[in-house]
Amino acid sequence: MPVSACFSVQCPHPASAVSRTRRSRVGDARKPAAFQHEAMKKNIPKELYSASKIDGAGSLTQFSRITLPMLSPTTFFVIIVTLINCFLVFEQTYTITKGGPANSTLTFALHIYNNAFLYFKMGYASALSFIFFLLLLSINLFQTTFQKKWVFYQ
Repeated sequence: MPVSACFSVQCPHPASAVSRTRRSRVGDARKPAAFQHEAMKKNIPKELYSASKIDGAGSLTQFSRITLPMLSPTTFFVIIVTLINCFLVFEQTYTITKGGPANSTLTFALHIYNNAFLYFKMGYASALSFIFFLLLLSINLFQTTFQKKWVFYQ
């Protein structure tokens, strides 16, 4: 089967359309997170590692007691941004499959768009958008509330 056949709406393999759109979005989200973590790892003072080595700490203890706590603000930021980006997947699914065969790649953002501009159900689309906003707000409030337990600022 030619590759271009999976980019049309009549894709015979819905799983390939789902994996293709998921792969492109996950790849987009992983790269900035890796760069941010790598940059923050370089900002961890080397004196902490040498002092812990003198105290007899192994590499696992150094990772759990020094590296993870020092990376926790960056990890918190990356989790929030990645969650929001995962919910806002729109352009890949709209451009490649428009919801895909049998709605296999239909995302919530694309569902809102379809109801507003394809079916002209503006009231329903506004209600969905408000629910979407409340969902993202509750996730962020949950993360922000519990950040005090696992995010350590210097």
